[in-house]
Amino acid sequence: MALISNEGSVGLTGTTLYECRTQNVCAINYVRFSNAISSYEVLLQKYDASTSTTTDIYTLSLSMGDTVTDDMVYILHKDDELIATTNDANTTFIISGEEGPNLSFLRCK
Repeated sequence: MALISNEGSVGLTGTTLYECRTQNVCAINYVRFSNAISSYEVLLQKYDASTSTTTDIYTLSLSMGDTVTDDMVYILHKDDELIATTNDANTTFIISGEEGPNLSFLRCK
């Protein structure tokens, strides 16, 4: 098992927060968005590489200074992505999770 951690700015046209690049299963279990400068919107999506589809998870409209902490677990398989888009370039993110060959998650079709 390996720990996952990433942080940075959310783009206006979509930012890949994490892409599962190995044969392992990836579990993102913490996502945080914040913007101390202005009000903002954030869209979180999951790209499923097995079907080449992108699904909206949620869209939030937030006030200046609001921080959103999301502790849902998002399961990613090889080449799946967790993507975020915002309407204000001052929006930042932090994610964490784990990946490994022994994580016990099944993909249902």
